[in-house]
Amino acid sequence: MLDVVIVGGSSAGLSAALILGRSLRDVVVIDDQKPCNRFSLASHGFLTRDGTPPSDLLKIAHEQLQFYPTVALKTATASNIEKTDFGFEILSSHGTKLQTRTVLLATGLHDELPPLNGIEGLWGKSVAHES
Repeated sequence: MLDVVIVGGSSAGLSAALILGRSLRDVVVIDDQKPCNRFSLASHGFLTRDGTPPSDLLKIAHEQLQFYPTVALKTATASNIEKTDFGFEILSSHGTKLQTRTVLLATGLHDELPPLNGIEGLWGKSVAHES
């Protein structure tokens, strides 16, 4: 049984995985590899990394997590989470079942783009949302 399954492998989820890995916890990060900021040219507000492309931040995080053998990264989505007598069972989009004591949700945001041809390539660059 895993100590923690982190649902969401962007900045928050990978940061949590790093701390848990340093604490020798058995961790799986489950993520679809489609972060909300994937269309942005740069991430801002990260100390020592201001202006770094989001994909570079994720690459650095993945490289650093390789030093923690108790942390595994799984490309999938969590399609179902059920409470069990011993913790939780998570069903992945690939049909894999993960047993864990704790679930950490780090799913972030999801932008729903209007159905316009070519908008994905412009999102976060010349097209942005207004609150």
